[in-house]
Amino acid sequence: MLRFWFVLLLGVGLAAYAQQPTHTLHFTVESPILLKEQKGFYFRSVSEVLRIDTLLWVLTRRPNSVLIFDLQGQPVQRLAPEGGGPGELRLPKRPRCYRDTVWIWDGMGTRFQLFHARQRTFLGTVSGFSVNAHDMVYLPDMQLVVFIHNLKEENFLNLFDLRRQMYLRALGKWAYENAVLSLWDQTLHLAAQGPYVYFAPPAEAALARLDVRTLEIETFPLDVPEFSVAPYKGGPAPYAPEVAPFLFTQSINRGVWRTRLGLMLVLETGPYQPTVEGTRVDIIWRKQKKRKVHFVLVDPSTMRQIGHVQWDGAFIHQHKLIGLVGWDPETTTFYFYGQRETDPIHQITPVRFYLEPEAH
Repeated sequence: MLRFWFVLLLGVGLAAYAQQPTHTLHFTVESPILLKEQKGFYFRSVSEVLRIDTLLWVLTRRPNSVLIFDLQGQPVQRLAPEGGGPGELRLPKRPRCYRDTVWIWDGMGTRFQLFHARQRTFLGTVSGFSVNAHDMVYLPDMQLVVFIHNLKEENFLNLFDLRRQMYLRALGKWAYENAVLSLWDQTLHLAAQGPYVYFAPPAEAALARLDVRTLEIETFPLDVPEFSVAPYKGGPAPYAPEVAPFLFTQSINRGVWRTRLGLMLVLETGPYQPTVEGTRVDIIWRKQKKRKVHFVLVDPSTMRQIGHVQWDGAFIHQHKLIGLVGWDPETTTFYFYGQRETDPIHQITPVRFYLEPEAH
């Protein structure tokens, strides 16, 4: 009798599981936001954006500053000028909003500058860090900051205790290919949820999870068949010409972003077309139409892949989705930057991702 009920319940459970609707990941390219330059609001390019309510916090280059615009592209406030004093930033990077506080990393000062998210006033400085970081996440409940560093094969993750103002632990180890590919600015993006910090090895189609309670790291493979990285065969200088065949013809895992739908990973596959100007070491690379960008959605509770969208190079350039500069986790909207060739306007294009039940 017990076996009968067990089989019956198991059958009901499997049937209920089989009847659960499956969903497909979709996206909508929304109308671009055109940032209008005015006196005191001139800049060369946009590095990152953070949306709070109906305003965009825009981190700029040349000059390095933090400017506030509304969603119609009109300037609202010049928040943080370039400098080393309170409320100033030499190199603003990685804006993050935690509750009512915006944390902005100063890449030249190895410190955070804190601002009120809605009053847009300076709150204070968090310092005491000895090394710069490529990306970081703050865990408010634990008063812990987790940093990730590029160009490191070992100890690329660092845990910093804000209460005791000290580093707790350095950990992590991966192949040298990951360190080489981490040279790109848009790699090693971290995500955090509860006691977990998620990161993506640049040279692997995988998602890794760090449990900050146990310091255990687990890696979960992704289903991206086109992803392929060759062994590194270049010299010690990462931008030497002999490195070009490796750097610009292989796939790269950009990182992971936390959203309401789940964890979104951004990966690129397909060849680059590198061109070297004269004898310069710098390599100017242009994306071919064969280059693809993949958006992979993962359920953090099961670590299973639940969605996949890909763009080709022609689509990216058509809509000026050149650089990923920010995201809104609550609406699963990603913001892309692209300058217009015909007039000096900075274009921010929102792309919203969503799930829809599959049609049967």
